[in-house]
Amino acid sequence: MISTMAILLMLAAPDPAVFKSELIFPPEDFHNHSSSIVETAEGDLIACWFHGKGERKDDTLVIRGARKNKGDSEWTEPFVMADNQNLPDQNCTLFIDRDQRLWLFWCSAIDNEVRSYFPMYRYSTDYNGDGPPVWDWQDAL
Repeated sequence: MISTMAILLMLAAPDPAVFKSELIFPPEDFHNHSSSIVETAEGDLIACWFHGKGERKDDTLVIRGARKNKGDSEWTEPFVMADNQNLPDQNCTLFIDRDQRLWLFWCSAIDNEVRSYFPMYRYSTDYNGDGPPVWDWQDAL
């Protein structure tokens, strides 16, 4: 009886937490910073970060992303998730709300100074396929 109860308790126990560290893309000479990652309801992973030659004085900064679909062993090639032309885009974060919308928040700098940062957002209800999310809306906060 006790052994049966012990087996049932072991079967009912949650899976142990697993931590795994891996590169999304090979090391490169560009500046990659401020990463964020979410897990979708389907078990896929979507990550974002800002990418460019420097920080706020670099007008080539863009928000890049990649995905790793559940069961895949590799991340996709990075793709652009946001790019305000001729403005540095940086400090991004991802969030999935209770309605399963994927939100991307980031900031851009008008005159390359911290005091001129303006926060931006966009969201997607179509992010479970291959490649970048299809964005439904974008605006400044």
